[in-house]
Amino acid sequence: MKLAHYQIEHIRSYVKDQNIWYYDVQHELVDHIASAIETKMDEDQISFSSAFSQIIESINCRSIQRSRTKAATYGVHKSIFKELMNMLKTVHAFIPVGLFFSLYLIFNGLTDAIWLIKLFKTLSICAILLPLLISLFDRRFKPYNYTSFIGSCNGVFLYIIIFGFVDERLVPTSLKTTPFYYPIYFAIIFTGLYLAFNVIKKHYKNIKNHVAYR
Repeated sequence: MKLAHYQIEHIRSYVKDQNIWYYDVQHELVDHIASAIETKMDEDQISFSSAFSQIIESINCRSIQRSRTKAATYGVHKSIFKELMNMLKTVHAFIPVGLFFSLYLIFNGLTDAIWLIKLFKTLSICAILLPLLISLFDRRFKPYNYTSFIGSCNGVFLYIIIFGFVDERLVPTSLKTTPFYYPIYFAIIFTGLYLAFNVIKKHYKNIKNHVAYR
């Protein structure tokens, strides 16, 4: 049985009341609940209200939102790896090489590079926060309301934090003092950020297309 428009709106209102912030999760839940209700009404020959009450008891909307956000957060690493493979097939493969040699010249031209290390680490964190800040001003497409966009930003932020933790806690000082360590370290960080921005840009483009054709 096909649901009426007002019944779909009732489901949509319920989903929003469950503090589901992300539009893609809202749409997924509305479609899922509506489909389940239609099936329930056909199979059991019951009213919309009865089917609705039974279906929502078996669905934890907030749990689904958390799982979708988590999946998007960890999925960004797979997307970055895919971007890396694509980059290695083009002239952009020279980007990490160029970064390494540039950083090598910079670091080895300084007698004390501690301030530069701190600066680069701070800039790395600020760089990944930049798409989030910019998205707040996009009142038309509101990318911050989509798990793909927020999850990507969260995933890359986690990537930066993990690299920072490894550098601070796990890497021995003897290795850090070698002339190649920090050029390699920041070449990896900056290349990762470059790839991450490409991934985030693609998600933003998909969101724009989704909103345009919604």
